Amino acid sequence: MYLLKFTQIALTALIAFAPIAIGQKLTLKLPTDNDALFRNQPEKFYMYCDRTFEGKVSKPWTAGKYGYVRNMKRSPMGVIGTRLHEGIDIQAVKRDRRQEPLDLVRPIAPGKVVYVNASSGRSNYGKYVVIEHTLPEGQFFSLYAHFNRIDCKAGDIVTTSTTIGKLGYTGRGTTRTRAHLHLEFGMMCSAHYNDYLKSVGGGVNYHGNHNGLNLIGCDVSSLLTASHQQGSITFAEEIAKEEPYFKVTVPRKGKLELIERNPFLIPSQSVPQSPSWELTFTAAGFPLKVLPSRREVKGPTVTWVKPQNCQHSDRTLARLSGVGSSATLTARGLRFIKLLTEDFPISPTAN
Repeated sequence: MYLLKFTQIALTALIAFAPIAIGQKLTLKLPTDNDALFRNQPEKFYMYCDRTFEGKVSKPWTAGKYGYVRNMKRSPMGVIGTRLHEGIDIQAVKRDRRQEPLDLVRPIAPGKVVYVNASSGRSNYGKYVVIEHTLPEGQFFSLYAHFNRIDCKAGDIVTTSTTIGKLGYTGRGTTRTRAHLHLEFGMMCSAHYNDYLKSVGGGVNYHGNHNGLNLIGCDVSSLLTASHQQGSITFAEEIAKEEPYFKVTVPRKGKLELIERNPFLIPSQSVPQSPSWELTFTAAGFPLKVLPSRREVKGPTVTWVKPQNCQHSDRTLARLSGVGSSATLTARGLRFIKLLTEDFPISPTAN
């Protein structure tokens, strides 16, 4: 009986972490019991932020969405957000008599816990967990932040029914009243983040490759909604719906680890030799496509930008400067491209 039980447990773990077969679709689940997103009640799903803009105080729930939804500014395009929120903030729906949040948190997809930060003070995320998901398109990561309690450890194999912790309000900018789960989903910029930090004179890194600055998120709420409506999704098809904002062409220097980890970025299996790569990004900087390019460039160069009647710096995390159909990479933008293309000395020892 014991052997049978052990075998069943081992089989469940194997299935949970097995890579999804090519062509197989992915079903995503909400990470908490808050399902207001699917009931057309976004104001009950997203956690509000306290805002003061032009002398008016408000608590907009839209500030809990993904995208440029914070630090409002009046521009020729009207009022726009200039600060990117790279994930979504999900309200707590269960509280005790002291108004402490009780919501339990579960993975949005099967995977493997690859990092746990149990220290509230070492990150703006507070206590957070990162889970790796192996998809046909590549390696993806979901990040869950502001835990009160973490119930998992690195190496654990998890499913969408596994409790990984309890929602809380650890980290910067959260309070008991605003207790929420911050959720991100995306890809890793580089598997050598410590080497990158060394090359740019960065500070102390407590989180290795799973530092939030090395994880780049896409709009996880649209993925959750699409999966709910369709039953299952193909990540490549969903991400292809995202709007491109700019393209950067870089000299081609051997293989690009970014596409080795995320083959969906290359539309064709045939990759001819070329002097450069052209990378297409969303406004948030999420890579959508990488193509061989015949363009000769000496260094990273913006080769296209979506025309905007505002400063591009306001819509690109200050990675671009310029306005209209003209843009150039800022120092911050150059560092971002350097990180993504791993254009820095890499130590022969593991990070």
